[in-house]
Amino acid sequence: MAHEQSNRPDADPDKFGLKFDGEKPRWELVPFKQLKDIVFVMGILAQDEKSGNRLKLQNFDKEYIINAVMDLMTGWKQGVKVVNVNDASFHSLSVASAAVFYLLRGKSYSKEELDRTNTIFRWDLFNFKDIEGVVNVYTMGAKKYADNNWQKVSADRYFGAMMRHFMTIKTVNRYDSELGCLHMHQVIWNMIALMWLDEQSIGTERVTGECSHYTLSGDPSGNYVECKVCGKNLTHNIKH
Repeated sequence: MAHEQSNRPDADPDKFGLKFDGEKPRWELVPFKQLKDIVFVMGILAQDEKSGNRLKLQNFDKEYIINAVMDLMTGWKQGVKVVNVNDASFHSLSVASAAVFYLLRGKSYSKEELDRTNTIFRWDLFNFKDIEGVVNVYTMGAKKYADNNWQKVSADRYFGAMMRHFMTIKTVNRYDSELGCLHMHQVIWNMIALMWLDEQSIGTERVTGECSHYTLSGDPSGNYVECKVCGKNLTHNIKH
């Protein structure tokens, strides 16, 4: 027999806490390491006065951002998977994803917004509706196929889908007719999938000492790198 939903502490134990998620966003399907990498990138960009990235956040230029995203996406296909931002090394698509979130925002950040906290992960610089829009792609994909079915798909298919969705950036067609998601949410989703697949192919040999952080400093073309956050020495220059 079906139970009524109840969250009252004095309810029948079989009923207490019963919850029906329905079409709610399924956050448990999200690869959070990759998502937090994107959030971390935005925080680094907000601090980066040396190469002018902070200034770019204060002066929204859609065409410049589109060009930068195209360079990062096509560069990934050519094997350029690590880029430097403010002396930190990131997966190139994490930087591209942060830029697409900026495109979705569609306006500059104020100095007050950029300066209001110095925490590492700048969630406050994102529109939560856009983050949830990306989560919804996981939700609808799981409904159509199966939980985490996306992990079984080839990188080439994700690259093709990412490019096709991004090509709509200069059209009036903002929504994907198949799933009903914004094309730019699909772009970010495909970028996260490619980042996740890259990490699986790297394996544990990528570091000599592990830590929980996401960025490295040092010479990106050399063998020696150091975690910018905790200072641990590592021997590879991809995130650890």
